[in-house]
Amino acid sequence: MTQIIDDGPFVFVGESPVLDLINTVVVVRGKQRDLLQTPEDVAYWWQAAQRHHPDMERVECDPIEYAADLLDMVKAFRDSMRRLFLSIIGNQLPDDAEIGTLNSVLQTGCPALALNADGNFEAIYLPSEDAHTELLLPIALSALSLLTRADLNRLHKCHNNRCILLFYDTTKSGTRQWCSTACLDRERSLHRYEQKKQLTANNE
Repeated sequence: MTQIIDDGPFVFVGESPVLDLINTVVVVRGKQRDLLQTPEDVAYWWQAAQRHHPDMERVECDPIEYAADLLDMVKAFRDSMRRLFLSIIGNQLPDDAEIGTLNSVLQTGCPALALNADGNFEAIYLPSEDAHTELLLPIALSALSLLTRADLNRLHKCHNNRCILLFYDTTKSGTRQWCSTACLDRERSLHRYEQKKQLTANNE
């Protein structure tokens, strides 16, 4: 497979692999758009995700087969994780079905110890017979880490009402409200436009 050198249409603002997977559904011109339409889209996103998250857990298994069944599995897992994290952001208990979806992927691998090329020990995961463990398991492990080790009060949906992206606030102040400065600028521009429009209407 050709090695990609850019992120294509994908955004990596979530600060976690699972949130960046969730963010493969975006809003474009007021309409939701799913960026994962083909198995090739999954391959492109996965290569970019590994570059953005080099510290993801390593899974020892055969090369990923990018096919229609993997596309369906990734999208189903993504949509379930969106529901799970949105419930947490909304201070609601997640549905047992979403926890079950996460656990079903976590159960596809077990931790093991390995020596790397430098002769140092490292933790890896040995997969079950599931051919898609190499992709889904590291993402599920990132979700597990967020849910059990992170400050859940730092999980947010972008403050821009026209944006649906999720992120984990890693700032020291803990005051990040937008997924990106570009989204913040768009929100401020819209606010100024609406204020100007209202002022004009009041003066008529």
